[in-house]
Amino acid sequence: GDPDHSKVEHLNSVLSGLFRIFDADGSGYVDFAELTSGLTVLCGGERDDKVKAAFELFDADGDGYITKEEMYTYLCSVFKVLYETNPA
Repeated sequence: GDPDHSKVEHLNSVLSGLFRIFDADGSGYVDFAELTSGLTVLCGGERDDKVKAAFELFDADGDGYITKEEMYTYLCSVFKVLYETNPA
């Protein structure tokens, strides 16, 4: 298929995962406290909290396992962000 469409699907998957992680109470909304907590964990939290957040992000369907496809989707998005923010 269309490579640009595939990239958009990967990005949407990662963003959905981030939203799911940040929406700690499952309300469908991320409030200020949830956003602050999520950013703190991802940017400066304890190692175990970061690992848990990363696992939840990889595990897009929430089944408790990371498939090859889920890992591929996540890593493609991570590398895209890294490349876009540091192209040199």
